[in-house]
Amino acid sequence: MDNRGFDKEDVQEIISRKAMTSKLNKADYQEIGRNAAHGTVEVVKAALALVGVVAEFIPDESIERKDGYRDGWQGYGHYISDVRVDSEPYE
Repeated sequence: MDNRGFDKEDVQEIISRKAMTSKLNKADYQEIGRNAAHGTVEVVKAALALVGVVAEFIPDESIERKDGYRDGWQGYGHYISDVRVDSEPYE
C-alpha cells in the first residue's frame, strides 16, 4: 500500500486466497464456557462494586432530620422533631 491506496496485485492476491475453515472441538467449547462464566462473574462483581460506591453518596435520612437550623418543610428555621419552633421567618 502506498499513498495512493492498495496495489491491484495485492488485492488480487487477497481475493484469490482459499477461505479458511476451522472446527471447534470439545476442549474449545469448554474453554468458551469457562470464559463466559468468568465474564459473568466479573460483571456481577463490578455491578456490586458500583452499588457500593453509589450507596456512599446517598444521603442519610437521619442527617436531614436532626434538630437545629435547617431548611425544612416550613422553610428555613429552627426545627425540633421535624416541627419548626421559631416564630419569625428567616430572611
